[in-house]
Amino acid sequence: MGRPHWLGLPTFAISLLMGEAGRELLLTSQRIVATRLVDSGFSFDDTTLDSAISRLLARD
Repeated sequence: MGRPHWLGLPTFAISLLMGEAGRELLLTSQRIVATRLVDSGFSFDDTTLDSAISRLLARD
């Protein structure tokens, strides 16, 4: 979401504490594609997380 964070954890600390699982869970990309949904004809109301959150927060 492009917001700065105040708490950082060095890569070596994650690797030391959690090993391979920590590297996979916390340090790798989480790019997710809904291939099966799109292939079956599903259309999303929002194409980005930012637009979905904005729409949800605008509901008052």
